[in-house]
Amino acid sequence: MAGQIVGISLVRNEDIFIAQAITNVVDFCDKIIVLDNLSTDNTWQEIQRLRSKFSHIEAHQINDYRESHGYISSYAGSDTWVLGIDGDEVYDPTGLKRFRKQLLEGHFDDHWALFGNVVNCVDLDLKRHKARGYLSPPSRSMTKLFNFSALESWNGPCERLHGGDKHFRAGFSETQRFSLNEQNAWDKSFFRCLHLCFIQRSTKEKKGAMSRLQPDEKPEWLKRLDRLGIGWVFSVVIQNDRSPWKDSKYRRGEVQSVDVTMFFPEGRSTSCWFLE
Repeated sequence: MAGQIVGISLVRNEDIFIAQAITNVVDFCDKIIVLDNLSTDNTWQEIQRLRSKFSHIEAHQINDYRESHGYISSYAGSDTWVLGIDGDEVYDPTGLKRFRKQLLEGHFDDHWALFGNVVNCVDLDLKRHKARGYLSPPSRSMTKLFNFSALESWNGPCERLHGGDKHFRAGFSETQRFSLNEQNAWDKSFFRCLHLCFIQRSTKEKKGAMSRLQPDEKPEWLKRLDRLGIGWVFSVVIQNDRSPWKDSKYRRGEVQSVDVTMFFPEGRSTSCWFLE
């Protein structure tokens, strides 16, 4: 039986949805670590507001995203599930309450990683409580939930929950992944997420649907500017508002419309930036 669930969020310029993304997992996680990597919009202010409201949130500013994994590497070998939350990932908080019970009762202890249902959104209308996007499956699920009791160690430096030097305990391996999204329909899933990767995420970005380049898609000069905190200005120009990798992974199948009422409950509303 797992002892705790730890959330970790690595963000840069995510001031539109970061409050909703974190608020929706506060009851699911026993602890949440939020790392701001050189944001130039209002992301850090939003994080500070969340930290003052929820005592189990800790927040740090970091200069290099490769520092991020060090904040969770010590959990390897312990009875801990680690959930990665990006600033464009908004989970269903009601479903997570039920899922937390299953997780802590040990229903998935034989698995290394769990993958949930996702809608990769191309449009979000909060006034009508509707989103349009591509379901997973057939699109890729980007949820990041890992059983750290399966590990002996996982060391960096690397981006949190990506890469690094990973060593499994006897009886576990990288292949022990369970795709819950293939077992449960979107409407029946407890572990489901709105992935807002094709929607404006920062007040520093231009209005309208867009996607950001993946780290591996960026040229070296842009990576260096990223570390100085100004790379986002040039990212918009060179990518022409599209990431080929995200298009290939997250735009599969037909566009579907879903109700998002559960994801934006009253009293836990997102930042007002998106509605202005």
